[in-house]
Amino acid sequence: MLPDLPDRLARYAERRGLPLPQPPYDAVALGLREQDLLVLAGLPVPEELAPLDSRIGHVLSSLVQDFLELPAAERSELLDRLRSLPQHERTTPPRRPYPDRFGPGGLLLGLLDNRNLRSAAAPILHLLDGPGLSGVTVHGFGNGRTGMTTEALNGLAVMVGLPRDDLAVLVGLPTPAEPAPPVPPAHADTAELLWVCRGLTYEQIDAEYQRIRRPGA
Repeated sequence: MLPDLPDRLARYAERRGLPLPQPPYDAVALGLREQDLLVLAGLPVPEELAPLDSRIGHVLSSLVQDFLELPAAERSELLDRLRSLPQHERTTPPRRPYPDRFGPGGLLLGLLDNRNLRSAAAPILHLLDGPGLSGVTVHGFGNGRTGMTTEALNGLAVMVGLPRDDLAVLVGLPTPAEPAPPVPPAHADTAELLWVCRGLTYEQIDAEYQRIRRPGA
């Protein structure tokens, strides 16, 4: 476990008005996902909790682009369909974590990787009104070669489904001085879409993508 985790969780709990967390840490009590808490602690995510199919990054950005154009009711219907799909067995081993995953930027990339966003983070960030960055630039956050901007942090927080300042505290970044912008409902739904998709196969997600591309087919 990373030695600064207790301090980061204590600051997060204070922000959220929660009791001071004590080990062993309870993700549910903290309002976090178990897999994300493991990433924040610098611990490996067990295979049974890891994203199922690393190939889905190739279709995620296209799915998100079309998802954002759907009315709220259709977004909700698609999420319900995806949640109802059967869970398949893993056919490939989980991806190895980023080598530089223990600093603030590395923890952030670990949270993205926990959503199968290794290759899709940059285009999805742009779709969510974040800055237009290359994949190399996003990956540079992990090893410190790219400085984190407030605009990028705003978009990355939307992608992982956490309030921006909570995310900053959890990974050990300074909280920006300016208030976080409001998150549109479609963007909040996108964070849930990304989480649901991490448990599905490429074929399952591509079938739903083709379905919304060809309504009535």
